[in-house]
Amino acid sequence: MDPLSGPAIVSDDMEDLRSRMTSRPSSNLPSRHEEYYIHDDMAVFLVENTLFKVHRHFLIQESEVFRWMFACPPRLDGPEGMDDNKPIPLPGVLRREFERLLDFFYHGMYPTRLGGRVTLIPCSLCSHEPQHLTDWIDLLSISSRFDFERVRQCAIEAIEACSGLDPIEKVVLAEKHDIPRWRAPAFEALCQRVESIGVDEARRIGLENAMLLARAREAVRERHRVRNARTPSPQLWIPSPTPLVQAIPTLLYDSGMVTDVVREVFSLPSGEAKPSSPE
Repeated sequence: MDPLSGPAIVSDDMEDLRSRMTSRPSSNLPSRHEEYYIHDDMAVFLVENTLFKVHRHFLIQESEVFRWMFACPPRLDGPEGMDDNKPIPLPGVLRREFERLLDFFYHGMYPTRLGGRVTLIPCSLCSHEPQHLTDWIDLLSISSRFDFERVRQCAIEAIEACSGLDPIEKVVLAEKHDIPRWRAPAFEALCQRVESIGVDEARRIGLENAMLLARAREAVRERHRVRNARTPSPQLWIPSPTPLVQAIPTLLYDSGMVTDVVREVFSLPSGEAKPSSPE
């Protein structure tokens, strides 16, 4: 074989390969994935005098409000959010709230298919420890305001899993963010509390709630007094067996009785008056 013909053969092979690649039938052209071929742009937001430049994808996917916002025709002087000179303002939104939302999207949200549905779960970075309770409350606030329904549900469940949320704060959040299932457990805890409701606390939960709570606390104590007049009162405190173990306080009043009083005074349906327990 002529050694000089080698390069010509290689060249012919390359031309043949190139020809086959460029002339393949249209049916073999790659198709765009129906979910993960993302058309996305960046958007610049102004929050408390701070500029954020983030992807639109999560905002459009999870919020009807942002979906409508980006679908609106641009203003006569040009669209907002394209650069730092004309950002999209988010009045009333706290910087830390927007940070928590972006933290959740960029670091804490993973789509998980369960039973054919896509649900959102927090990753290990999103802790349910009490020190992170404020972060979850900030996330609840902004997700409720902008209709991030799945994010909001995740925040609600995370707050329920956290310990240490004050009952007064729970009432405030329940009223502000429309979470009916939090009201009854919070009112029950306040009925069990020894200290009466303070002026500042009454102002925070509102006049109507404060008046009903005062009535419920009085009714709980009256029913307890009547019940104990018939039967001996049980020991309210469990003594410590050793100096190293502190005494464990029991509830001051029967929990079933308190639940009934709260349901009656606040006119709650029976399902709402049951304390919710994290799953």
